[in-house]
Amino acid sequence: MSAFALVSVPAGQHTLQELRQTLPRGCSASELGIPLSRVGTLDELVALCDELMKHDSYMETVANKIAHALGEMLQDKAKLREALLADSKPIDAFVGQFDWDSRRYNAKQPIRDLAQTLTQQVTAVETDLKARMQAYSKVKGALQAVERKNQGSLLIRSLSDIVKPEHVVQNSEFLTTLMVVVPKYAYNDWKSSYSTLTDYVCPGSTQLIHEDSEYGLFSVTLFRRIADDFRAAAREKKFTVRDFEFDEETVAQQEADTTHLANEFKEKHARLMDWLQLSFDQCFTAWMHLKALRLFVESVLRYGLPPKFSFYAVSFKPDEEKRMRTALQRLYGHLDKAGAEAGEVADVPGLFQGEYFPYVSFSVRLDHFVSKK
Repeated sequence: MSAFALVSVPAGQHTLQELRQTLPRGCSASELGIPLSRVGTLDELVALCDELMKHDSYMETVANKIAHALGEMLQDKAKLREALLADSKPIDAFVGQFDWDSRRYNAKQPIRDLAQTLTQQVTAVETDLKARMQAYSKVKGALQAVERKNQGSLLIRSLSDIVKPEHVVQNSEFLTTLMVVVPKYAYNDWKSSYSTLTDYVCPGSTQLIHEDSEYGLFSVTLFRRIADDFRAAAREKKFTVRDFEFDEETVAQQEADTTHLANEFKEKHARLMDWLQLSFDQCFTAWMHLKALRLFVESVLRYGLPPKFSFYAVSFKPDEEKRMRTALQRLYGHLDKAGAEAGEVADVPGLFQGEYFPYVSFSVRLDHFVSKK
């Protein structure tokens, strides 16, 4: 996925066509629609620089949390790319075609008010995200716990979904049916010896109910009063009697609970997927509007008044960044005025805290949103 350099230069400093012709192969440029004009005082703008930088980092972090949650649910990088949309567009297309949404954010408002509105929206989403993810994780964890009980070796897994009414003697005062786990290599030993491990074992009562890769589950019917003696004798022969007593009502209730839990998880999964996509859209678009505020504020501080600037999104592959910056240097290097005046401007507290260019520029990298989570 392409990365972007959001660039601002004074209006009249070469055309978009000239910019495109200067860029190396594989890079492209488009004009951004940022209709901001309300400036405020110099002190206010300088103070805003630090605030906007913090808001910028925060919004990117929240958007990335949402993308991470979507990635965890989808477990498919291609599907994640399809799910991450902003204003119904792929996120790289949204950045490259950014146009200030005046219906949602009045560009004539003070910049601080706009920044506060954007940040409050993202903060509300983050708070909701925590609550929704906790609720989802709780149901998911409960369902996984049930599924784990029905998985694994016959020595430890639940038998409630394996043993059926026809496998046991029910409602008998004197007889009981035990479930015995036998290693596969000992099947013949079990069949030849189970009825003589103790007295009062019903001959011919054993049957193989279920197998896994290592063991088989056999039933055996005997007198209830010698069940403990049979367990001890079986243990000496390396046969494991499971602590299980069939209860049809309990099994039915467990099946109903599992079905209810599975349906609840399916519903929460679908709802959370929808919410995450909508919330990513909201946070990502808010983040890009915040980027536009930063671009405008630093343009005023760099270039002065009147606030007439040209804003561009320059897309590039990460390994082409150096060539892209070299091309921009050729086109806009003169804005530095040989470094003399630029040195004076750079002394403004809070200004140009990242890498310095002769033009105002912020990087937007998108790979981390769609990287393997």
